[in-house]
Amino acid sequence: SVAWRVSEEAFFEGVPAVSEFKLRASYGLLGNDNISAFQYAELYGTTSYQGRPAIYPSNIPNPDLKWETTAQFDLGIDIGLFNDKLLITADYYNKQTTDLLLSRPLPGSSGFSSVVENIGELENKGVELSLSGQQQFGDLWWTPQLNLSLNRNKILKLYNGQPIDDLGRGGNRIQEGEPLGIFYSFKSLGVDPSTGNIVFADTNFDGEITTDDRVKVGDPNPDFIGGFTNTFAYNGFDLSVFLQFSYGNDVFHGSRLFLESLQGGDNQLASVTRRWRQPGDITDIPAATSDGVKAAENKRASSRFIEDGSYLRVKNVTLGYNFSSTLTSKLHLNSLRVYASAQNLFTFTNYTGLDPEVNYSGNSISVQGTDFFTFPQARAITFGVNLKF
Repeated sequence: SVAWRVSEEAFFEGVPAVSEFKLRASYGLLGNDNISAFQYAELYGTTSYQGRPAIYPSNIPNPDLKWETTAQFDLGIDIGLFNDKLLITADYYNKQTTDLLLSRPLPGSSGFSSVVENIGELENKGVELSLSGQQQFGDLWWTPQLNLSLNRNKILKLYNGQPIDDLGRGGNRIQEGEPLGIFYSFKSLGVDPSTGNIVFADTNFDGEITTDDRVKVGDPNPDFIGGFTNTFAYNGFDLSVFLQFSYGNDVFHGSRLFLESLQGGDNQLASVTRRWRQPGDITDIPAATSDGVKAAENKRASSRFIEDGSYLRVKNVTLGYNFSSTLTSKLHLNSLRVYASAQNLFTFTNYTGLDPEVNYSGNSISVQGTDFFTFPQARAITFGVNLKF
């Protein structure tokens, strides 16, 4: 890495409004071996067969397995204006990952469902921007900080160009030329007003709806994410408000597969009351049916269950008060502060589920943006006292 603080140069002395101006650049390699241990070796498990001890191969050995490697190039700039009352930090990064560690699907006849191999190449590039500062209005101090991150990822190479398909309940897919975890399934055309049946697009025009008609119907990767923190101080009071947001990401609302299926033992959402009932009805909920084929189509993963997952969340609000030194000295304390804090206070979103930020598969990089009866992030309110002796 290298940096040049241009504002320290003699030729920059004639720019008093700019208190800091620094250019940065870096390049490096990072390894990753985040897979299960001993995947390179020939391993066996033990079991019993007709009452006798037995062993069986538990994995396919891969002696050529090696670390995943990411080469990263960064360019950055730091600017301070008006005696650092406004600070600007901007970074561009480009990450090229080779020997990507992924599970390659295998035919069932092999006795295994997949094998871990170095089968891919991945690109991540984007921009990160931070704006911060401090302003005073009489006895009121305001310290804002805004962070924005725009990341674009793309799969550059897979084993023989073969996609890794049908991952998770939302039909996530890893495919060359596409971002990680795109939603790849059937495109819903809505409900036929004459029959009440759900209609899917015949994308290859062969007259049948088969797996070959699946297309890209969504992307769980956001256009940008960020946060906005505002800290206020007035005499002994302090207030911090943190806003978190995401824009442009899709969510597969898997809970609706069952809660709008009009079948089974699951409670149904109120939306099923607008289901198709008679010819001519215009609605997005198909007819209730006892026909097995039509009932299965009502629960088929498709673009019908893809929703906009953009949101703005009041992530944290904290209000506190610091008692004066006059009082704390009488109590033989160095400081005394009382506060109240609330987390996940409000969420503004068009997503119809409980929480657009959750994923039933945790932090998986391949199964993303899927909500399947996932418990939302809880709202928590905390009261506290800080004493310093």
